[in-house]
Amino acid sequence: MRYIGKTFRGKSGEFLYPADAELMYKIDQILERNNEFAGAYSNFSNPVWPAYKNKDVHFVSYISKSYPEYLQKLEDRLSKSEGPYLLGKHMTIADCSTGAIFFKTSHNDNYEHNLILKVMINKYPKVTVYLNKLSEDFKDLVASNKFTF
Repeated sequence: MRYIGKTFRGKSGEFLYPADAELMYKIDQILERNNEFAGAYSNFSNPVWPAYKNKDVHFVSYISKSYPEYLQKLEDRLSKSEGPYLLGKHMTIADCSTGAIFFKTSHNDNYEHNLILKVMINKYPKVTVYLNKLSEDFKDLVASNKFTF
């Protein structure tokens, strides 16, 4: 993902993984948090994952603990941002990674629990605005059905 971010540019010509060391560090922190969070999601959604055999227990844990904690961290990060994206005025690979989590679940009409997750998101106003922005940014890609997970 970092290679793609260093190679391709966003809508305003900015790199999605800029060369600024401090910004790279912040992006890497978000990517790491997203990777950790993906484990909680995989426990009930990925049939080859060892924990999947107890998927219902893991889903309850996800919606009662992991998901609200993740949403709160996201809300806090957005409160510090000086723009519509996680780290300011321009999209980075941190936004792409974060958006992918929601495009797989809450913003995916084919996902069986999407409505439950959307209701939970509504408790976080900055996250709601952020996801609306990402949905708008990626609407053509999502509509093309080429954005699959």
